[in-house]
Amino acid sequence: MTLFRTHILLFCAWLLAAGAVAGAPSGDTPAPPGARFAVVFGTAGCRECAELKEWWADSSESTTAGVRLVIVDIGKPRNFELLAALEKELGVRPGANDSLPALHIPPRNLLYNYEKYAPLLPELAESAHRAREFSPLLADLARAAAAGGDAAVMGYTAPGKGAAGSAASGSAAPPERNLAYFFLPRCQHCSRMNLALRHLEATTPGLRIARFDITTPDGLATLGCVRETLGIPGDARTDVPLLVWEDGWHSAAPPQERLTAKIGRWFGSGAPKPAAPPLLPDGLAQKLKPADQPPFWDCFTDADKRTALARNRSFLDRLDWGGILLAGLIDGINPCAFATAVFLVGYLLFIGRGKKAVFLLGGSFCFGVFATYFLLGLGLSKLAAWLAALAWLKTAVYLLMAAGGLLLAGLHLRDAWRFRRTGLARDMSMGLSAETTRRIHAFIREYAGHRSLLLAGLALGVIISSLELVCTGQIYLPALMVMNRTGMTGHSLRLLLAYNLAFILPLVLVTLLAAYGVSGKALAEFARRNVARSKLLMAALFLLLAAAMGWLALAG
Repeated sequence: MTLFRTHILLFCAWLLAAGAVAGAPSGDTPAPPGARFAVVFGTAGCRECAELKEWWADSSESTTAGVRLVIVDIGKPRNFELLAALEKELGVRPGANDSLPALHIPPRNLLYNYEKYAPLLPELAESAHRAREFSPLLADLARAAAAGGDAAVMGYTAPGKGAAGSAASGSAAPPERNLAYFFLPRCQHCSRMNLALRHLEATTPGLRIARFDITTPDGLATLGCVRETLGIPGDARTDVPLLVWEDGWHSAAPPQERLTAKIGRWFGSGAPKPAAPPLLPDGLAQKLKPADQPPFWDCFTDADKRTALARNRSFLDRLDWGGILLAGLIDGINPCAFATAVFLVGYLLFIGRGKKAVFLLGGSFCFGVFATYFLLGLGLSKLAAWLAALAWLKTAVYLLMAAGGLLLAGLHLRDAWRFRRTGLARDMSMGLSAETTRRIHAFIREYAGHRSLLLAGLALGVIISSLELVCTGQIYLPALMVMNRTGMTGHSLRLLLAYNLAFILPLVLVTLLAAYGVSGKALAEFARRNVARSKLLMAALFLLLAAAMGWLALAG
């Protein structure tokens, strides 16, 4: 009887195993014993990869028990080839906006864009736990995962293909082939293409790729010359990532849409989002002809570049330095900030502190304000650059800020009209509250008598600029969005420095005038007479910023 039961159990086990293999999709391979895995195709130093590894290692036993997360660094050519082969087998043709890391759950799922699939990780892990088949391409990876011990996360490198037949010693070097690549730094649409190009360089003898960052004047000017030479349509900044060769070009940028189509999709109607073009055109290596002279993009003269740069300057480029300096200066004569500086020097003169005290306390106060606003601007610039990289969000943010700019322009116009009619500051709504003003004056009275005027001025600059941010930040934030519209670059940092120098210029002038004998009462009277004018200037600036935000929204 015992022998009969044994035969029955063995027969049932055989049926189950045969059914599992028969039910596997065509082309898939049954997993070896113990091989339950998910694969992440990413790059070294990838922030999302680190978050994914940490989540997988720390998740509950019921979610990832027995499922190993395998990390494949596609910065290595062999690993990149593995991803490309898997994409081809699964019928996936990624575009430049299919950002890494990619997550593969055997046998079929290949997911891009971490922000989209991160909320689904528990369900995906459970799916990996049930998976019993995988692509034959991952056979070596599956064996490594099965033998990986107790580690929840492991790395993997695809094996080499054996020694390639190298050219005989002394043979002629391969002919040079040229390709130009135009990109934006920290652009999610460009990072994937850069990996594909690195692999193309590693596998195409003689290939030379010239890379141009279009946030630099030389990169943008070269792009302008190239567009004119080849007749490439569109806007310089919406073409990237862009590849150019001697007689052709390919843009992997997502197609531009009308604003009405985007709004329709937000409300669940309208046409579906158009598909992004492929990363690289088919047969790119064959399109690159051997070159016996420098490529045409290396032959543009400085005069050519200056002409192209002037011709391709956008609405915001024309405003760049002048507009940012003007915005900082108008923000500096904002009644919130200007009145505080007048009160500070006026109080110093009232209590009998001399020219030296005004210089020391006023100068360190200006430096404290500058340092606080500059450091704050650095932090907000990272936020602005992050928003500029999110194609699905930045249009909504720009539209919202454009509407806010129009509203603030109207409110400052109303304040100018009210003050001109009554001459009373309390009739204006766009300013510091009475309570905040009292707190600022209390801080000035407390610190003005401090023994170390330098430290007192620095402390006042930090404290008061933080309290005034609710008022001065109305201009600062949209100006930062304009500065960082193409990401946080050296150019945007120089604009940030210029804005903050312009912002403290009125404070410096008030300090100098007070130190050289102008009374606090005269300064206060000057400020009072020009309140309406400063409000009109601020209203005009908000209209300009609203136009800039609207242009950014429409330009994508």
